[in-house]
Amino acid sequence: MHLARTSRLGSLSARSVVVARRPFPLSFPKLVSIRPTRSESTSLPIACSHPIQRSFSTRPPPSVPQLITWPAGSYEIALLVDTRETIAESGMAAFENLQATELNVEKRSLVLGDMLWVAKRTDAKSSSPEDNDEVVLGFVVERKRMDDVVNSTLDGRFRDQKARLRQSGMEHVSYLMEEFESAYDEQRWSTQITSTMTSLQALDKTILKRTMNPDDTLDSLRVLDQTVRSFFENKPLNIIPDSAVTRQTYESLRSNLTTSNPHETYLTTYSTYNKLNKRSRSDLTPPELLSRMLRSIDGISAPKADAIVEVHPTLQLLWKAFEQAEQVEKQDIAASAIAKSQPNPTPSPKSKSKSKSIGSEKKAESVTKTPKKRPAKIRYAKHMLVATVKGVGRRKIGDILSEKVYDLFKSMRYNA
Repeated sequence: MHLARTSRLGSLSARSVVVARRPFPLSFPKLVSIRPTRSESTSLPIACSHPIQRSFSTRPPPSVPQLITWPAGSYEIALLVDTRETIAESGMAAFENLQATELNVEKRSLVLGDMLWVAKRTDAKSSSPEDNDEVVLGFVVERKRMDDVVNSTLDGRFRDQKARLRQSGMEHVSYLMEEFESAYDEQRWSTQITSTMTSLQALDKTILKRTMNPDDTLDSLRVLDQTVRSFFENKPLNIIPDSAVTRQTYESLRSNLTTSNPHETYLTTYSTYNKLNKRSRSDLTPPELLSRMLRSIDGISAPKADAIVEVHPTLQLLWKAFEQAEQVEKQDIAASAIAKSQPNPTPSPKSKSKSKSIGSEKKAESVTKTPKKRPAKIRYAKHMLVATVKGVGRRKIGDILSEKVYDLFKSMRYNA
């Protein structure tokens, strides 16, 4: 039985969504994401995306290795949640709510993605390293707030993360996007959000679902967890040995395996997943590198670092901004010194003569009304970020934090 619903996505015209209630096939139909209403947001199942086109090198793979098979019923499935999701604002409460359900949930520092599913061997284990490891099941979820989508799109982080997920070797990538908290922000950024979401679906063939709030996100995650468990119910797992996987040959190897037997799913261990997707410092973009440096400063949180990087996206540009601010500071100091050295202005001889003719009282009034030149306010370079970033709330940069950043990059010695 199929259930059709219609809605609107931003300024897009209404589209229909068909939700399959039968068990999910190996190749998932591409569904068009809809924007939920409060009454129906938790009633729509989440489907998984098409297999995504990867960007791994397609070198000829080595000979097809002897696969490792975990029999059906010899493993259990667990949902891994990235630790950064649990320490974010209200994230701990959300994680505790998730643990309160019947889901098998664990906290883990994930190299990529916010949630993913693994299988763990439960029967007698052999000496094979793969039998003593966990197996990644090919489903990964990225959770985003709409304001984070906007900010990360502006500074390029969203594009970079999207590329990493596309190259991750994961068959099914899903996004859960939580709505704006204010109607003003929703209206202001509606065009950009629509463009981003359309690109995710049309170009990247990624499934996404808009949720109303963190609780709605958890409900959607429960549905997806049921989907993953149903997909692997009573199925053996085909595992590619760790020794056969390299970043250069992985995609072509998996493509050859899938071509020879398209009805099977080929998986890797959790260790291999980390090896394929762990980033080195050389992989970081200039904005990401600067953001990491800023977050090493006491008091600079991720939102504050993001606010700085949006205005000064690279270390070189931030350095030049401080250099220009120092020049402005020198000019202001010089102007202030000149203003202080000048005597107070006195009435001209003509004014004195006029004052004598109209009396001493008028003379005093004339002298009193003569304006005094005030020294110009000095714009200190160490407070440059306060003027340029103009963040609010958690993204606000005050005088003290601006001074810390300035001292880190411009002082010969830095006291942490």
